[in-house]
Amino acid sequence: MKSLAIEKTSKGQWLLLPVENKSREFDAKLYLGCIAAERGWKVLIGHYGAFRRWISCLPRGVFLEKCISINKADLIKRYGSLGYRIVVSDEESFSVYVEPEAFIQNRLNETTLSMTDLVFAWGKQQADVVKNAYPEYANKVIATGTPKADLWRKELHGLYEEEVKDIQDRFGRFILMPSNFADVINVKGPEFVIGQAKKYGYLRSSSEELLLRERIDHNKTNLEAVVDVLRLIREKIPSHAIIIRPHPTDDHRYWKESIKEITNTHVIYEGSPAPWLLAADAIFHHGCSTGLEARLLGRCSTAYHPVYDKRFDCHPSTIVGPVAGDNERLIDFLKDSVQRGGVCELKHGEINRYFDAMDGKFASERVLDALETVNCKEDSLDLMWTNPRAAVVRLHEGWRGIRKRIRQMNRWDEQRRLVKMKRSRQKWPGTSVDEVRTIIAKFNNVTGRFSGVRAEEVTPDIMYVAVEEKEKD
Repeated sequence: MKSLAIEKTSKGQWLLLPVENKSREFDAKLYLGCIAAERGWKVLIGHYGAFRRWISCLPRGVFLEKCISINKADLIKRYGSLGYRIVVSDEESFSVYVEPEAFIQNRLNETTLSMTDLVFAWGKQQADVVKNAYPEYANKVIATGTPKADLWRKELHGLYEEEVKDIQDRFGRFILMPSNFADVINVKGPEFVIGQAKKYGYLRSSSEELLLRERIDHNKTNLEAVVDVLRLIREKIPSHAIIIRPHPTDDHRYWKESIKEITNTHVIYEGSPAPWLLAADAIFHHGCSTGLEARLLGRCSTAYHPVYDKRFDCHPSTIVGPVAGDNERLIDFLKDSVQRGGVCELKHGEINRYFDAMDGKFASERVLDALETVNCKEDSLDLMWTNPRAAVVRLHEGWRGIRKRIRQMNRWDEQRRLVKMKRSRQKWPGTSVDEVRTIIAKFNNVTGRFSGVRAEEVTPDIMYVAVEEKEKD
């Protein structure tokens, strides 16, 4: 394996920030990483899969998990045995699991909680639910807010000015529809969601599987209604383009096929949702957390539920924003939003039950405050060939690259490989040290902070962030 860009550093406290879904997580975790670096931490940020492969030889520190559901038990146990301190800020939280029972069943587990040092709740409501369900672990739960919501606050809207202008230059005025139908049109096929639920133990009885299938059928009916209403929007609001932003695990081919005869309608999956929300004149969705993000960004957004079922459609976006139950109401909302230029201020207190840290100290700062209570020993990054653990991983990575090239030449399982690769690339298309440095520079331009924060590449999918120049052996 070729030499790594940075192989060794001095000792310090480390924060590891794995990212599974780049468009949803990366910028916010990098912002958290910059604040950590400013406080003297050394930070590694990058793809979750790369962390998993390199974990045995990375510096021991705090590992920020995106969830601690039971399917993560073996991984968390392994990380703990290696000396990492596990903390969690759930990426889904109540933005998806608004019903407490579902959140407790699917996203937490006594086994994983016992191995976790801290649980960062998005708000007091979530913190109380976790504490009530697991009172023996109540001291681990802190309502910090979520770092991803830091970038939705007005103070940081300037981060997206250039992207918003570029989007508007490309598409003019437009209406945005973020998709939330991955259980119906998953890139891995119609049975993937059922299979995953069985694999992770979420379906404990035949009645639970039946309920999940009913939910998928319900969402399929609403998906068909969404496709139909796109044609009506084109007819009633011809001045605006329509942009479909697929869910990260949607099969994008479905959307491209569905809109091919609808003029000035596009399927675009690029970057963070925030600049697209800020650039749109109107937004509609079907119970999507992006609808919540839009409201927090001060943008007009409505939930479209032509077929409503309280079993499946109880979502915060239906509480904090308007709901259109038929086409006429949706068109009226979109026209009104277009006249407003997409601006729709969030009412004071409208979202407080779900999010802390929407003013005052940022959620990232509150998370760092809490991490300072974790007993974390200093360590150094050492990926030199002279480090036996690093040498083993580097050899394995080299062999992994060779096997990958061999598989690419073997067409026997080509279709399966391409599907897996497509889904993976939709969620993690890669990054580069230049991209990370550009984002940090934007943070600096908007906040006046992080001028001393530097980024270096460790591997192609893991970056090093700290307040120091690149160190050489």
